[in-house]
Amino acid sequence: MHSRSGFTLLELLMVLLILSILAGIALPKLFDALDTTRQSRAIADLKTLQKQIDIHKSVNGKIPDTWDSLKAGPMPRDPWGNPYVYNSHGFVLSLLFRTNGILIPINTDYDLYSKGPDGNSVPNILLLLSQDDIVRADEGEFIGLVEDY
Repeated sequence: MHSRSGFTLLELLMVLLILSILAGIALPKLFDALDTTRQSRAIADLKTLQKQIDIHKSVNGKIPDTWDSLKAGPMPRDPWGNPYVYNSHGFVLSLLFRTNGILIPINTDYDLYSKGPDGNSVPNILLLLSQDDIVRADEGEFIGLVEDY
């Protein structure tokens, strides 16, 4: 009598089934954790950029008209690879101001935001294209995800 070592096809299929079930459970949680991490990084980045603007204002007596006039290098990119957006209310058309649903600006001085994972955004933050944006609102009292504002 001679014995064979190894796995049967049925045993291999069972292992693959168990592994795919575990992957189906773990992967969505992993992607959720990555999204949360990216959002947290964008919030931290916006706080840092806001501090740079505040320093410029304290030294020069006014906020910069454009990011380039801040002389802090090119606008950094958000965790999704898109540049952050800075709009001084004294320099851009009011049509570009970030607003709530009744068209009231969410800031009176400047807007600073990330367009979020989809890279798309519109000035009215209540519209679907802006729901995943990370924004600075209420003159910096709020920095976070639009849907939390």
